Amino acid sequence: MKLASIGGRAHVVLDGRVVDVEAASGGRMAADPMAHIASLDALKSLEIPSEALSVDEVVFDAPVPRSPK
Repeated sequence: MKLASIGGRAHVVLDGRVVDVEAASGGRMAADPMAHIASLDALKSLEIPSEALSVDEVVFDAPVPRSPK
């Protein structure tokens, strides 16, 4: 599992597919990628929805959109 930012929203990459964190969690988890840097283990519970896009179908943003340094 990898954390990614797509369109400014947090996604995880699982089995070659991208999963929107906020959508897959039913709104329990934030869409902001920076909110998950310190809590990656919580993302492991997300399931891959049938409509999840392949990594080949998306354009990734910078991995850390607002670096603290």
